[in-house]
Amino acid sequence: MKAVRIRRGQPLAPFGDPVAELPILNVPLARAQEAALARAGLTLAEAAPDEPHVVFSDRTWFSAEALRRLVAAGPGRLRVDDPGFLEATTPLQELPAPGLFELALHPGDATPFDDLPAVTVELGLEDADFPAPHPKLRHAMRPLRVGAAMVHQIDHWSHLLRANHLALSVMGQELKEDFLGAPWWKKLAGAARILGKARSVQPEALSAAITVRGEDCKIHPTAVVEASQIGPGAEIGAHAVVRGAIVGPGARIEEHTTVLGSILGTRAIVARYAMCNFCVVMDEGQVSCGSGWQFSVVGRQAFIAFGSTGLDLSFGGPIKVAHRGERVSSGHHLLGVCIGHGAVIGNGVRLHHGVAVPNEAVVVASADDLLRYPDLPEAAGPFVVEGGRLTPVRRG
Repeated sequence: MKAVRIRRGQPLAPFGDPVAELPILNVPLARAQEAALARAGLTLAEAAPDEPHVVFSDRTWFSAEALRRLVAAGPGRLRVDDPGFLEATTPLQELPAPGLFELALHPGDATPFDDLPAVTVELGLEDADFPAPHPKLRHAMRPLRVGAAMVHQIDHWSHLLRANHLALSVMGQELKEDFLGAPWWKKLAGAARILGKARSVQPEALSAAITVRGEDCKIHPTAVVEASQIGPGAEIGAHAVVRGAIVGPGARIEEHTTVLGSILGTRAIVARYAMCNFCVVMDEGQVSCGSGWQFSVVGRQAFIAFGSTGLDLSFGGPIKVAHRGERVSSGHHLLGVCIGHGAVIGNGVRLHHGVAVPNEAVVVASADDLLRYPDLPEAAGPFVVEGGRLTPVRRG
């Protein structure tokens, strides 16, 4: 069966790149779409054929299993009716109706895409099993539905983050499907290979054994690396912890860092003692040690300096973000920040959750409490820094 891509060419703020060129697991969305088509047995065509075919937009990410289920459901535009999935993913998606995506099985006649009837597709998702959160975090938790069939339209930078996390989940499901669908002798050989590498049946050892390591990567013996994909030439330093991550070619994770559920691009850097959880760091971006970076997107060649902070949790209403020139609700209480391509975040800068820093911006903290004139007053002290100078502390 053929598939045809509708080109919207829509840029994504603050990056300005067309959505199709932005990364999903370190490859452009357009290539991720083509890989899903190939896995589902579909062929990309330049023009719509006079026969049933799949139609999708260049801003819609989907998995191969979602395509299979759409084809099996019959002609129409894919609609998802899974309350938990919609609650977690719908906000800010510009859909004509909740769960109605720019992905369809076209009958091959003259019907325009927008006039296709909706067809409800059961994705077969399940609730993820995670430890119970702290009581004060329960308001921020959304249902996390997982499975091999996933779809998400990317209309906001937060969607880029979410689509990458869904793609990570799908990758794990597809590996499981490939194993279960293999002949018995391949299953036996695969299990033996993993057990041989793990030399144990402990979960931690098995998670380390299934990590894929590229050529010439350097991983310090004291580093903990589990259930991850490490690109060629990447480096992981002493006592680093890397779990459930995609680490691009030549990326560097320095000593004592934590990288969890994140995607690091080519030659990206997570500097010593930094924490990078559930983030997307594009090619040559750097995250330095600060108060921890979570649920954030870092653009190409962006630099986050030592001692800066990006907030990611609201204890009040849903986090607000800029979208199409307005300040609107993201629908979530847990969301970090977005750093544009080439932007620099200086020492001591604090970024509010939901903030998007423009490309090439340089953001520095106020220098009022920075000691810039170290001439000593006659008083004996103690001193406080005001206006860049030492000022005696006022007593009483």
